[in-house]
Amino acid sequence: MGDLLDEVNLMKQERKPPPITCPLIDNVLGRVKTIEKLCSSTGRYAIDDIAELRSRIESEMYGIESVMEEIRTANEQLRDLSFDWYQTAKSIAARAEAEVSSET
Repeated sequence: MGDLLDEVNLMKQERKPPPITCPLIDNVLGRVKTIEKLCSSTGRYAIDDIAELRSRIESEMYGIESVMEEIRTANEQLRDLSFDWYQTAKSIAARAEAEVSSET
């Protein structure tokens, strides 16, 4: 049974969970609200300010895209990590079952 615990401890050391994505999601939602505010205030902009407004919206959109890619990467890491842990758990369970069977 000690070998099984060693394997679990090794997994804990080798694989760290990805970063928490809630702040990233909050960042995207904040940018969406900023765009919403910018768009709702277009009636107050002079025609010369439209280029600036467009530039600000494009900047927010670029920020959303980059943060969404960070979230995608974190999701992929989480999926990989959970698969590794699942495979390790199956392996440990099978070996533990074999050890119990051999003892009886």
